[in-house]
Amino acid sequence: GQQTLALRRDGTVTQWGQTNGPVPDGLANVLAIASGTNFHVALLTNSTVVAWGANEHGQTNVATIPADIVAIAAGGTHALALRQDGHVVAWGSLTNVPEDLTNVMALAAGEAHNVALRNDGTVVCWGDNSQGQLDVITNLGPVKLIAAGGQFTLASQFSRPVQYEVDVSKDLLLIYNTNSPDSKFVKDYYLAYRPMVSSANVLGIGCSNRPSFFPD
Repeated sequence: GQQTLALRRDGTVTQWGQTNGPVPDGLANVLAIASGTNFHVALLTNSTVVAWGANEHGQTNVATIPADIVAIAAGGTHALALRQDGHVVAWGSLTNVPEDLTNVMALAAGEAHNVALRNDGTVVCWGDNSQGQLDVITNLGPVKLIAAGGQFTLASQFSRPVQYEVDVSKDLLLIYNTNSPDSKFVKDYYLAYRPMVSSANVLGIGCSNRPSFFPD
Protein backbone atom coordinates (compact mmCIF):
# COMPACT_ATOMS: atom_id res chain seq x y z
CA GLY A 1 0.00 0.00 0.00
CA GLN A 2 1.32 3.41 1.00
CA GLN A 3 2.99 2.60 4.27
CA THR A 4 6.31 1.27 5.54
CA LEU A 5 7.24 -0.84 8.55
CA ALA A 6 10.56 -1.20 10.34
CA LEU A 7 11.46 -3.80 12.95
CA ARG A 8 13.72 -2.35 15.62
CA ARG A 9 16.42 -4.23 17.50
CA ASP A 10 14.38 -4.13 20.70
CA GLY A 11 11.57 -6.12 19.06
CA THR A 12 9.19 -3.20 18.53
CA VAL A 13 7.73 -1.99 15.23
CA THR A 14 7.73 1.52 13.75
CA GLN A 15 5.24 2.45 11.01
CA TRP A 16 4.95 5.50 8.77
CA GLY A 17 3.12 6.66 5.65
CA GLN A 18 -0.60 6.51 4.89
CA THR A 19 -1.81 3.82 7.28
CA ASN A 20 -5.02 1.87 7.83
CA GLY A 21 -4.51 1.73 11.54
CA PRO A 22 -1.70 2.27 14.02
CA VAL A 23 0.67 -0.38 15.33
CA PRO A 24 -1.21 -2.28 18.06
CA ASP A 25 -0.58 -0.94 21.53
CA GLY A 26 1.97 -2.96 23.44
CA LEU A 27 3.27 -4.83 20.40
CA ALA A 28 6.69 -6.15 21.46
CA ASN A 29 8.98 -9.16 21.14
CA VAL A 30 8.53 -9.13 17.37
CA LEU A 31 10.69 -11.55 15.42
CA ALA A 32 9.58 -10.84 11.83
CA ILE A 33 7.20 -8.57 9.91
CA ALA A 34 5.40 -8.72 6.56
CA SER A 35 3.11 -6.31 4.71
CA GLY A 36 0.31 -6.85 2.21
CA THR A 37 -1.88 -4.22 0.61
CA ASN A 38 -2.75 -1.92 3.52
CA PHE A 39 -2.35 -4.58 6.22
CA HIS A 40 0.55 -5.93 8.24
CA VAL A 41 1.52 -9.14 10.01
CA ALA A 42 4.02 -9.64 12.84
CA LEU A 43 5.52 -12.89 14.15
CA LEU A 44 6.32 -12.79 17.85
CA THR A 45 9.08 -14.64 19.65
CA ASN A 46 6.47 -16.91 21.30
CA SER A 47 5.50 -18.21 17.81
CA THR A 48 2.16 -16.37 17.68
CA VAL A 49 0.96 -13.94 15.01
CA VAL A 50 -0.48 -10.43 15.24
CA ALA A 51 -2.09 -8.54 12.33
CA TRP A 52 -3.55 -5.07 11.83
CA GLY A 53 -4.80 -2.74 9.10
CA ALA A 54 -7.37 -3.33 6.34
CA ASN A 55 -9.58 -6.36 6.93
CA GLU A 56 -12.14 -6.47 4.13
CA HIS A 57 -11.07 -10.02 3.25
CA GLY A 58 -10.31 -11.24 6.76
CA GLN A 59 -6.58 -10.71 6.31
CA THR A 60 -6.14 -9.60 9.93
CA ASN A 61 -8.27 -12.38 11.45
CA VAL A 62 -5.53 -14.39 13.16
CA ALA A 63 -7.32 -15.60 16.28
CA THR A 64 -7.38 -19.22 15.05
CA ILE A 65 -3.78 -19.33 13.77
CA PRO A 66 -1.82 -22.00 15.71
CA ALA A 67 0.82 -20.86 18.20
CA ASP A 68 3.67 -22.74 16.53
CA ILE A 69 4.61 -20.37 13.70
CA VAL A 70 8.19 -19.95 12.48
CA ALA A 71 7.77 -17.73 9.38
CA ILE A 72 5.19 -15.42 7.77
CA ALA A 73 4.43 -13.86 4.38
CA ALA A 74 1.80 -11.37 3.19
CA GLY A 75 0.26 -10.90 -0.26
CA GLY A 76 -2.33 -8.53 -1.66
CA THR A 77 -5.21 -9.35 0.66
CA HIS A 78 -4.04 -12.63 2.19
CA ALA A 79 -1.28 -13.95 4.42
CA LEU A 80 0.61 -17.18 5.06
CA ALA A 81 2.29 -18.74 8.07
CA LEU A 82 4.72 -21.64 8.25
CA ARG A 83 4.24 -24.04 11.17
CA GLN A 84 7.06 -25.84 12.99
CA ASP A 85 6.12 -29.14 11.37
CA GLY A 86 6.54 -27.77 7.83
CA HIS A 87 2.82 -27.27 7.10
CA VAL A 88 1.33 -23.98 5.87
CA VAL A 89 -1.78 -22.11 7.02
CA ALA A 90 -3.38 -19.21 5.13
CA TRP A 91 -6.05 -16.61 5.80
CA GLY A 92 -7.67 -13.71 3.97
CA SER A 93 -8.73 -13.88 0.31
CA LEU A 94 -6.56 -16.87 -0.66
CA THR A 95 -6.74 -19.86 1.67
CA ASN A 96 -6.60 -22.89 -0.63
CA VAL A 97 -3.26 -24.32 0.50
CA PRO A 98 -2.53 -27.56 -1.41
CA GLU A 99 -3.52 -30.50 0.78
CA ASP A 100 -0.33 -32.43 0.09
CA LEU A 101 2.01 -29.52 0.83
CA THR A 102 4.46 -30.61 3.55
CA ASN A 103 8.10 -30.20 4.55
CA VAL A 104 8.06 -26.48 3.73
CA MET A 105 11.00 -24.37 4.84
CA ALA A 106 10.26 -20.95 3.26
CA LEU A 107 7.26 -18.95 1.99
CA ALA A 108 6.59 -16.01 -0.32
CA ALA A 109 3.38 -14.28 -1.39
CA GLY A 110 2.48 -12.20 -4.44
CA GLU A 111 -0.62 -10.17 -5.16
CA ALA A 112 -2.84 -13.25 -5.50
CA HIS A 113 -0.45 -16.21 -5.59
CA ASN A 114 1.83 -18.04 -3.19
CA VAL A 115 5.14 -19.87 -3.36
CA ALA A 116 6.58 -22.48 -1.01
CA LEU A 117 10.10 -23.91 -0.93
CA ARG A 118 10.25 -27.48 0.29
CA ASN A 119 13.31 -28.85 2.05
CA ASP A 120 14.13 -31.07 -0.93
CA GLY A 121 14.79 -27.95 -3.02
CA THR A 122 11.53 -28.10 -4.98
CA VAL A 123 9.08 -25.22 -5.43
CA VAL A 124 5.29 -25.33 -5.15
CA CYS A 125 3.05 -22.48 -6.37
CA TRP A 126 -0.70 -21.91 -6.11
CA GLY A 127 -3.27 -19.17 -6.65
CA ASP A 128 -3.69 -16.83 -9.62
CA ASN A 129 -1.83 -17.80 -12.80
CA SER A 130 -3.00 -15.09 -15.19
CA GLN A 131 0.61 -14.05 -15.89
CA GLY A 132 2.21 -17.49 -15.65
CA GLN A 133 3.40 -16.87 -12.09
CA LEU A 134 2.65 -20.50 -11.18
CA ASP A 135 4.47 -22.03 -14.15
CA VAL A 136 7.60 -23.31 -12.44
CA ILE A 137 10.47 -23.54 -14.91
CA THR A 138 11.14 -27.06 -16.19
CA ASN A 139 14.33 -28.58 -14.77
CA LEU A 140 14.68 -25.70 -12.35
CA GLY A 141 16.89 -27.83 -10.14
CA PRO A 142 17.42 -27.48 -6.38
CA VAL A 143 16.37 -24.04 -5.13
CA LYS A 144 17.73 -22.29 -2.04
CA LEU A 145 15.71 -19.03 -1.93
CA ILE A 146 12.32 -17.83 -3.21
CA ALA A 147 10.53 -14.48 -3.58
CA ALA A 148 7.27 -13.28 -5.12
CA GLY A 149 6.11 -9.96 -6.53
CA GLY A 150 2.72 -8.80 -7.78
CA GLN A 151 2.41 -11.25 -10.68
CA PHE A 152 5.81 -12.92 -10.82
CA THR A 153 7.95 -15.43 -8.95
CA LEU A 154 11.70 -15.63 -8.33
CA ALA A 155 13.91 -18.55 -7.36
CA SER A 156 17.61 -18.62 -6.52
CA GLN A 157 19.34 -21.85 -7.46
CA PHE A 158 22.38 -23.49 -5.99
CA SER A 159 25.42 -22.81 -8.14
CA ARG A 160 25.67 -25.77 -10.48
CA PRO A 161 29.47 -25.60 -10.99
CA VAL A 162 30.12 -26.12 -7.26
CA GLN A 163 27.15 -28.31 -6.40
CA TYR A 164 27.86 -31.94 -5.56
CA GLU A 165 25.77 -34.89 -4.51
CA VAL A 166 25.37 -34.93 -0.74
CA ASP A 167 25.37 -38.17 1.22
CA VAL A 168 23.82 -37.03 4.48
CA SER A 169 25.02 -40.06 6.43
CA LYS A 170 28.62 -39.15 5.53
CA ASP A 171 28.55 -35.37 5.01
CA LEU A 172 26.37 -33.99 7.82
CA LEU A 173 27.07 -33.89 11.55
CA LEU A 174 24.60 -32.33 13.99
CA ILE A 175 26.35 -31.17 17.15
CA TYR A 176 24.26 -30.16 20.17
CA ASN A 177 24.81 -29.21 23.80
CA THR A 178 23.61 -32.00 26.10
CA ASN A 179 23.29 -29.45 28.92
CA SER A 180 20.91 -27.21 26.97
CA PRO A 181 17.21 -28.11 26.51
CA ASP A 182 17.02 -25.55 23.68
CA SER A 183 19.93 -27.17 21.87
CA LYS A 184 18.31 -30.60 22.24
CA PHE A 185 15.03 -29.22 20.90
CA VAL A 186 16.68 -27.83 17.76
CA LYS A 187 18.45 -31.14 17.15
CA ASP A 188 15.26 -33.16 17.62
CA TYR A 189 13.30 -30.73 15.44
CA TYR A 190 15.62 -31.14 12.48
CA LEU A 191 15.73 -34.92 12.80
CA ALA A 192 11.93 -35.13 12.99
CA TYR A 193 10.80 -32.50 10.50
CA ARG A 194 13.61 -32.23 7.96
CA PRO A 195 13.71 -35.52 6.01
CA MET A 196 16.87 -34.50 4.17
CA VAL A 197 18.80 -34.57 7.46
CA SER A 198 16.99 -37.39 9.23
CA SER A 199 19.93 -39.76 8.69
CA ALA A 200 22.56 -37.27 9.83
CA ASN A 201 25.19 -38.20 12.38
CA VAL A 202 24.60 -36.73 15.85
CA LEU A 203 27.20 -35.71 18.42
CA GLY A 204 26.25 -34.51 21.88
CA ILE A 205 28.78 -32.44 23.83
CA GLY A 206 28.24 -31.29 27.41
CA CYS A 207 29.15 -27.59 27.30
CA SER A 208 28.63 -24.85 29.83
CA ASN A 209 25.52 -22.72 29.32
CA ARG A 210 27.27 -19.54 30.42
CA PRO A 211 29.30 -17.20 28.18
CA SER A 212 32.97 -18.07 28.17
CA PHE A 213 36.06 -17.02 26.21
CA PHE A 214 37.71 -20.38 26.78
CA PRO A 215 36.39 -23.95 27.11
CA ASP A 216 35.69 -25.07 30.66
